[in-house]
Amino acid sequence: MALEIKKLFRRNKEHALDVSGAKEARKPREIRLLKLSIFMIMILLPVMVLLLSTYFTFYNENLHKYEFSKTGVYDKVSNADAIMHEMMNYFQWKGTLDRVPFTENEKSHLADVKVVLGWSYLAFFVAIILFLISLMIALEEKELIPILYSLFFGSVITIGIMIAALMVNFDLLFTTFHQLIFIKGNWAFPETSLMIQMFSQQFFYEEAKRIFFGAVIISLIVLISSRVMIYMHKAGQWASHLLKDNIDKIKTKVKKKEQ
Repeated sequence: MALEIKKLFRRNKEHALDVSGAKEARKPREIRLLKLSIFMIMILLPVMVLLLSTYFTFYNENLHKYEFSKTGVYDKVSNADAIMHEMMNYFQWKGTLDRVPFTENEKSHLADVKVVLGWSYLAFFVAIILFLISLMIALEEKELIPILYSLFFGSVITIGIMIAALMVNFDLLFTTFHQLIFIKGNWAFPETSLMIQMFSQQFFYEEAKRIFFGAVIISLIVLISSRVMIYMHKAGQWASHLLKDNIDKIKTKVKKKEQ
């Protein structure tokens, strides 16, 4: 990717078109800004895809109900659906945990989860804004192919990260994540607690798999779409050059006949 983009930038530097259509070499500052924009598109895509897949899984109550049924939660907590619904409202700033029979320690942990979600929303929106700014800069410079390559390789990076995460021991990943994010240490509960009865290790494992597979599916869609568009663009350029060559040949023949 780096080699192809460098070639494209080198060619664009020598043969860039301004608004009037005249050829004019780009300034070094413009080239650096363009390279940064392409790099940002590639790096921000995995962040947005992973967070998007996380939100879809986290707020999908039907998926949670399926896991409750699968892991036998209803045998231990008959009102699990009502509790989960209250939790979802709490995480979306639509309610409180007053009617939920969690202990104070469990509620404290859920409050921390809500804070983390708030920071993730901020990161998500900042990533979207930076992505759109980078995209506009690249589009303004008429750099379609580098944009498509950055989307393609951003998708490859996302898929690679997801595959690597699935290969890591989940217990280690789960524990490390909680130790880094929830520094208060109030995330571990006894087996008899309501939190563990509803949200066991197996529950989180299945939810994590859905997040990872969701991110892979989104990435595959972007990857295939960007690759197809690259081929179409190159095919269009090839057809255009071929047509131009044929027209030039016809003009040359006509001139010879006129002479």
